[in-house]
Amino acid sequence: SILPHQLLRSMVSPAVDGCTTAAAYHAAAEDTSKTEQQRKASRLQAEVEELLYQDRAEEVLEKAGEALGLFREVGDAGRQGVADALRGVVAAQIALGRRKEANGLATEELQKFKDVGDQEGSAKMMLALAEVNCDQRGSKNRELAILYAEDARKDFRELGLERLEALCCLELANAQLKNRVSAGEGEGFDQEALEAAEDAVQLFEAAGDKKGEACSLHAAAMAKLRLEDVPGALASARRAASNFGELGLTKLQAMEEACIADWLLRNAAEDEEEAMSQAKEALAAAQQSLAAFKQLGDKAGESMALDTVVRAQLSSGQPQAAQDLALKTVEERRSAGDKAGEAAALHSLVAVYLARQDTEK
Repeated sequence: SILPHQLLRSMVSPAVDGCTTAAAYHAAAEDTSKTEQQRKASRLQAEVEELLYQDRAEEVLEKAGEALGLFREVGDAGRQGVADALRGVVAAQIALGRRKEANGLATEELQKFKDVGDQEGSAKMMLALAEVNCDQRGSKNRELAILYAEDARKDFRELGLERLEALCCLELANAQLKNRVSAGEGEGFDQEALEAAEDAVQLFEAAGDKKGEACSLHAAAMAKLRLEDVPGALASARRAASNFGELGLTKLQAMEEACIADWLLRNAAEDEEEAMSQAKEALAAAQQSLAAFKQLGDKAGESMALDTVVRAQLSSGQPQAAQDLALKTVEERRSAGDKAGEAAALHSLVAVYLARQDTEK
C-alpha cells in the first residue's frame, strides 16, 4: 500500500511558492509608475502565486500562461515576470504529470536567459529544471537535477534571494532522499538530505515562509527517520503538522498527521508501557487525519488514513473497534459503488482478521 510520506512528498514541491512573492506582485500591480500592461501582468502573477500556494494546478497553468504573454510584451522591464510566470507554468505541468513538456520548456527558456546574461532568470530556470528532473525521470536526470539545484543555489545566494535559495535546498534534500531509495542503501545520501533540509528550514524561516519551512521540516523528518533518529524525525514532523495547521493547509496537515501515526507504529518502543503510549498517540493522529480527509472528500487520503487508524487500534488493544470500523467502511464503499475504496477497506479488514488469528475470514 502507498505510505503517507510517499503521497505527501508529491504534494510539497515545487508548489511551495506563494504568499511572499504574491505580496510583491500585488504591490507592483498598484504601482502607478508602471504601465497599465505591467500592472495587469503583475495582478495576474499575484493570482498565480496564490494559486500555487493552494496547489490549484489547472488554474495556475491558465493564469501563468496569460501572465507570461503580457510580461513578454513588456520587454526587458518584464523579464523577471517572465521567469516567475514560467516557473508557475512548469510547477503546474509537474503537478499535472507533464514533466517531459515542462523539461523542454525550461531548457529552452534557460538558454534565452543565459544569452542575455540574466543571472536571476537563469537561476530560476535551473531551479525549475531541478524540480522537473528530481523525480519520475530516472536516476541520470536526477543527478542533473542536483547539479541544476546546486548551481541555482549559488546564484541565489549571490543575489541575496533567501526564499529561492531555500527552494534549491529543499530540492537537493528531495533528490538525495530519492537517490537513497533508488540505491537501496546509503547513509551518505540521508546525511546530505538532512543537511540540505535543515538549511532550507533556516532559510525559509528567515524569509518568513511557513509553508516552505513546513515542507522542509518534513524532508528533514524523512532523513532523520532513515538515519534512525526516530525522536528527531517525530519532532520535525510535529512542527511541520503545526505549521500546516496554522496556515489552514488542511490536506497537508492531514497527510503529516498520517505520517506521524505511521512512523510511531513502525517504530514501537520495546518497553510495553511506552509502546502503548505511542500507539495511543498514533491513534489520535490517525483519527484526526481520517476526519480531515473525509471533510475534504479525498477518497485516496481517506483510505490511507483508515488503514493507519485500524493499525493503531490494533496496536492499542482495540481489535473490536478496528474490526467494526473496517466492516462499516467496506459496506459504505460498496453501497457507494466505490471499488477502489472497498478494496482498500477490505485490505484493512484482512489485517484485523490476521491480528485476531481468524484465518478463515
